Amino acid sequence: MKAELERISNKPANSFLVKNVVKAQRLDFKSAYHYHPEYELIWTIKSKGRRFIGNHITPYQPGELIFLGKNIPHCWITNEHSEQIVVQMKEDFLGMDFLNTPECLSIKNMLKESYRGLEFFGDTKARVQKKMEHLYYQREGSFQRLMQLLDILSDLAESSEFEYLSMEEFRTAYNHKEFERIQIIYDYIHNNYKLDLSIDKAAKLIYLTKSAFCKFIKRKTKKTFTQIVNEVRLGKATELLIETDKSIMQICYEVGYNDPSYFFRQFAKMIGSSPKQFREAYNR
Repeated sequence: MKAELERISNKPANSFLVKNVVKAQRLDFKSAYHYHPEYELIWTIKSKGRRFIGNHITPYQPGELIFLGKNIPHCWITNEHSEQIVVQMKEDFLGMDFLNTPECLSIKNMLKESYRGLEFFGDTKARVQKKMEHLYYQREGSFQRLMQLLDILSDLAESSEFEYLSMEEFRTAYNHKEFERIQIIYDYIHNNYKLDLSIDKAAKLIYLTKSAFCKFIKRKTKKTFTQIVNEVRLGKATELLIETDKSIMQICYEVGYNDPSYFFRQFAKMIGSSPKQFREAYNR
């Protein structure tokens, strides 16, 4: 499925946007999945669910801090009331040459790296979230508000407390027609993970032979089709372990596994614990 372009308009008195996004729920993947040419800093205050950032699909929790580069497809899906503070800015929001100054080199480098999506942790996350709260309440169009944003960007750019989210190859896919093919495959898996997914059927969806399909997926995502299926299924399994009282065996079958021993092996390999340990750790 192709991501939709979201058009973002700044108010005349502002060179960037800061907003509090509150929604009852976000369940429609088709309407939520989007991209835009603006950079975006997102602090999730309330809700948990699943996030889609490029080819990165994982559960998310309240408190996460994400920085997204321009044009990376993304959405957050949840059945809960959600609240996020979001900052959006164009690459040239301070003019074409501002980022070329020596003082802004670290910020410029971070923006270049953000095409994969960055998640920040630790002290950096705590500091920046506090600064974002101040940013939100400062007067629109004020010099102080601009300085606060630059301080935030500098803090993020100097931090080592982050990890990349989407695979590097996804940018290549996005810049060419392969992007649409990859989205078709992810959509097929996302909508049918409970079923017996077939490589042959997936290959036919994008008009490739089975052999060509396997090579294409591996080249563009650095993963096999089976690995991607396991990521989607186990992501859903972690949600059910957190959000429901369903038995582990019931969850195993509900997310598409017919072999419990295979489910347990894959869960331990990808999540780093057994389903029981995962649930107990979350409920402490």
